[in-house]
Amino acid sequence: MWTELHKFSLMKFALLFLVVHFFSCSQSYVKSYTDLESAFTDWYFKFHPVQSTQYGSHEYNFSFQRLDNDAREEYLADVQRFSIELSQIDETKLPETEYVNYNVLTKFLSAEVYSLQSERRFEWDVSLYPKMIYDGIIALVDLDYLDMNARTNAIERRLAVSTSVLDDAYENLKFNSVFHQKKTSEIINALHQLLNELPLKVMSDNQTLDKIDSHIIKLRRELEMYEDWVEGDYSSFDIYEIEKTPEALKTIFAHVVGGEYSISKISQLAEKRIHKIQ
Repeated sequence: MWTELHKFSLMKFALLFLVVHFFSCSQSYVKSYTDLESAFTDWYFKFHPVQSTQYGSHEYNFSFQRLDNDAREEYLADVQRFSIELSQIDETKLPETEYVNYNVLTKFLSAEVYSLQSERRFEWDVSLYPKMIYDGIIALVDLDYLDMNARTNAIERRLAVSTSVLDDAYENLKFNSVFHQKKTSEIINALHQLLNELPLKVMSDNQTLDKIDSHIIKLRRELEMYEDWVEGDYSSFDIYEIEKTPEALKTIFAHVVGGEYSISKISQLAEKRIHKIQ
């Protein structure tokens, strides 16, 4: 009797141990993921200052994302490091919310690697750079969580470094896209309009306002030079062409539309549908 009772107690203890161990492992996976997600969020805001502003964080209101070679290499190395760390976490052990976030983060990192290594938009989209400046300024103008003085100071500091974005353009652009060349003119016109209205949207001490006026004059001059360069040197670059091999198109489709809608999967679904109809 005692032996049977003893065996039953041991079985209960073993079962309890397995439950505790499983729960402990699950909690460990959750902590590993949430720590990684927190580190990624801090990193994302640092390397995407304009988006950081739009999301309500003001720590990087003074800057733009850099796209020079050194900055891109650092960015890519960080993305690959996050991907490796993420792959070491068993997503099947995560609760529903973390599981969804895990998959969103996985797709984002994959898309960033594709963008930098394959798409390389920074080499042919001449409209990318003035659009970055426009978005960076308008994000601060539309802020509602900073008082007027803080907002004006942030605008002054971001305007002060705005021409560095165009410096990256001159360094990076190697191919011509006629569509984006036309789009550039529209964006620059909108940017000039924004700069016209900007003095009416800010309020601060005279020294800060004078700095803003000076930055606007400099940026206007640089934008005019950029437009001349686009119509001249850039227009003579080789035309950018998307690689059209089956494998390249499959990769583009997966990143632009989504892997769930890959040609092979759609073909299988279509084939099953045809069989049902027949």
